[in-house]
Amino acid sequence: MKKKWEVRYIVTAVASIPVYKTYGKTEAYRHAAKDGWGTVYRDENNALVCDEDCSANLYTKNGGYFGIFPYEEIDTKEMPKQAACAAIIVSDSCGFTFWAEDFNQIHIFVTYEESGLIDTYRIEYGAGAQTYDGETEISFEDLAAEEAWRKDYRAEIPGTIEYQHKQEAAEVAAQAAATVLAYMDDLGVARCGECGAELLCSGTGDMPDVCPACGRRLEYDFFREPEGPDADEYRTRADNQQEAGTAAEAASEGQKTALGTPEAMAGTDATAEEKRRKKRKKKPP
Repeated sequence: MKKKWEVRYIVTAVASIPVYKTYGKTEAYRHAAKDGWGTVYRDENNALVCDEDCSANLYTKNGGYFGIFPYEEIDTKEMPKQAACAAIIVSDSCGFTFWAEDFNQIHIFVTYEESGLIDTYRIEYGAGAQTYDGETEISFEDLAAEEAWRKDYRAEIPGTIEYQHKQEAAEVAAQAAATVLAYMDDLGVARCGECGAELLCSGTGDMPDVCPACGRRLEYDFFREPEGPDADEYRTRADNQQEAGTAAEAASEGQKTALGTPEAMAGTDATAEEKRRKKRKKKPP
């Protein structure tokens, strides 16, 4: 059974772009030039227009060329018929599709990043197609196989975004595994959550980032309460301290209330002074 099409992938750091090699001329022409098949459509004025993320290149048997691009008028009278086409190359949001009477006339030019992934790419037709500086010509078969589009597959390819994310996730997981929470014991001493070693601050008042005993990285966002037989005693002591603090605050507020406000106290002093003046006036000469 004759194959209808094959697919390979241009693998870049950010995406795997499919390239379809189709063996059906009719399907390729419809995809490039027929309304509703992908590249072009009829607008409200019944004019044939190109979708904004598409383009098509029609190469004729007599050496002619007709391009279909967004925002450019499509002269349907000049568009070659299917029978006149020798090659068709279509670009859309899904990738590339090409057909040719002679597939040897299809040229794929790419440049590579240091990681070995493809950086830039283009597909041309004809014997006159030439490479630019830094480009390499490859064949369709040199492109990546079909599994290259899978996320889990790309995560194994150094240089891809998926590979980078996988490495970052592994690093975060390793750091999390190596990090423990510090806690306060029932005596208020900071200790390592892994080995229980006492944690002492430095001369500048900074707590250690790494446990001096087991070497685990320490987390100080909050102190974890102790577990085990000391837990209840710790919580009881903490509750008592909180209640004592609350009582002290209440006593302080009560004392302030008993003394009165500064304005009231100032008024009391003024009344006493007035009484003393009256007594002095009543003394006999």
